[in-house]
Amino acid sequence: MVRNFGKIILCVVPTDPDLGWQLRCGQEFWQNHSLCSQNQFTVLLPNYSWPNHHWLYQATIYPIYKIASLWGLTVFNALLMGFAFFFFYLAIKNYLLEKIIAITVIVFLGWGVFSFGIRSQEIGFFFFSLILYLATRLRQKPTIVVFCPFIFLLWANMHGGSVILGLILMSLIFLSFVTNSSVSPKKFIFLAAAFLLSILATFLNPFGLSIYQEAWQHFAQVNLNQLIAEWVLAYPFIRRPGNILPKLT
Repeated sequence: MVRNFGKIILCVVPTDPDLGWQLRCGQEFWQNHSLCSQNQFTVLLPNYSWPNHHWLYQATIYPIYKIASLWGLTVFNALLMGFAFFFFYLAIKNYLLEKIIAITVIVFLGWGVFSFGIRSQEIGFFFFSLILYLATRLRQKPTIVVFCPFIFLLWANMHGGSVILGLILMSLIFLSFVTNSSVSPKKFIFLAAAFLLSILATFLNPFGLSIYQEAWQHFAQVNLNQLIAEWVLAYPFIRRPGNILPKLT
């Protein structure tokens, strides 16, 4: 099953309609030191400006594309998603059947994004899976939590729109520990400091709190849920056969 799943991931070539824009913004970063926060390359949503919460993602994929073209991005996507699902798999402590069901549900609900190949939202899924995995190791090795602020620092700059999900996950992890009577005061202070630093780390981006305002805009102020794939309702595989069959043949 793992081998077959890996083959599917490797077959997902970049078909993201926004990929050209993402690469152009990455080029702007390296050549003109611009963060691409104005809509100057497309006719969709004219004069729209935003805090470019995934500027670091754009700065990452552009040199990969320059060096290895779309094949390089395909390999990068395969490695990214492979490790994301690997950490997610390890984080589930139940039997193999539960692991398979959980992964199937994630692929099912996320296929509207995953089917496009490399996207910044997949970076968010990778970090989410990594935090989830670290949470399962906390009781055996509490010091592992020191990595969390660095993870959130990268997350906020590679896809700040989803970092709030990571903070919610961290909150649940923290609450599960503090409600445990066996947690010593020293360990409590250590975990609380790591949690606070993780929150503060998300503010270390060029746009500060605006990345959270942008996430809110997607839901409340601008009707982007009909324009951007990751905000559209999940589609069953059976309703989107055209997105799967070409990649398997």
